[in-house]
Amino acid sequence: MSTAYHLADRRQNVRHLLDRPVKLRCKQTGRYLAGRTRDASSTGVLIEVDHPSLLVTGQCVSVGIAWSSRQALLTNADLIDATVVRSLALAGTQRIAVQFRQPQALARTA
Repeated sequence: MSTAYHLADRRQNVRHLLDRPVKLRCKQTGRYLAGRTRDASSTGVLIEVDHPSLLVTGQCVSVGIAWSSRQALLTNADLIDATVVRSLALAGTQRIAVQFRQPQALARTA
């Protein structure tokens, strides 16, 4: 389901292609945004959100990823603390790279 690839850039961990539903919670506003993952590693994830307003670098968020197709609901215990490290607006959507505060088990992304 996911394919590993490595880019010769600033990334320190191998990324895995991963297309899963995700929700982001902005810790400052408490607002939730829905999106989809694009790739993931043990230390972060790239997310595409169908929302035009930008989350900004340094912003604290919680990330909830539906790791299986059967996982319809996410609880607060499923949320991972993270920080926005990059954000790019793309025609009414945005791509957000977040870094997890604590590394996550790669088995969850496979």
